[in-house]
Amino acid sequence: MVMLDMEMFDEDHVGRETLEAISIATRFNSWMYSSIRQYCTGLVLEIGSGIGNISQCIIDDGHDAVLTDYSMRYVEHLSRRFAGLHNLRGVCYFDVAQQHLERDEPEHVDRYDTVVILNVMEHIRDDVNVVRNIKSVLKPGGTAIILVPAFQSLYCDLDRELGHYRRYSRSQLAGVVEKGGLQVSTEYAFNSLGVLGWLYSGKFRQKHQISTSSMSVFEKVVWVAKLLDAATLKKVGLSRIVVAINDE
Repeated sequence: MVMLDMEMFDEDHVGRETLEAISIATRFNSWMYSSIRQYCTGLVLEIGSGIGNISQCIIDDGHDAVLTDYSMRYVEHLSRRFAGLHNLRGVCYFDVAQQHLERDEPEHVDRYDTVVILNVMEHIRDDVNVVRNIKSVLKPGGTAIILVPAFQSLYCDLDRELGHYRRYSRSQLAGVVEKGGLQVSTEYAFNSLGVLGWLYSGKFRQKHQISTSSMSVFEKVVWVAKLLDAATLKKVGLSRIVVAINDE
């Protein structure tokens, strides 16, 4: 488990405790990364790095990476956690929801080969603008990897506590990506077993956050989750992933 300065993160206790719970699930994090690994090339920008659960996988895989977050507290944590690593190209504050990115942060424009943005877009009201900003920071021909929660029918108090505005259908996610100016290359579902867990914890038991104990249980059955995703041909899952290209 990644240990955090608890005082520093008190303002975002639900998000912080959720990230810390997920940090113990190293097999789960590795599985999530392996589901997008083939699309990561060149200089990688991770948007919404949080405490670095997936960042660790990106860096361990040898990619040159820039890690970012909207919270300066997380930026400070990331800077300490990954200090001195040769392939870390920077850690900085980055607001993917901003309205004038090209004007206000020109150092990011047309810079990155790959943008990784996992479990972020559902937190932002104007998700089309998020995609426009992703397009702005990608090089021509660059790739965006976007993961979001799936199935609005699963939306519950757990989503509200995590600050989710929505969950996405396949067509909704593709529509947002295309309106933002990127071209969908491929899309697929991730973690079909997690649908049952979300139904049980969020809908049936009406929990308000993801606990360490629940992630510990899921960590033990990741191998089952992998088999189930293969059996369902990645058509159904708790999350949806889209890989999109900046074709301009």
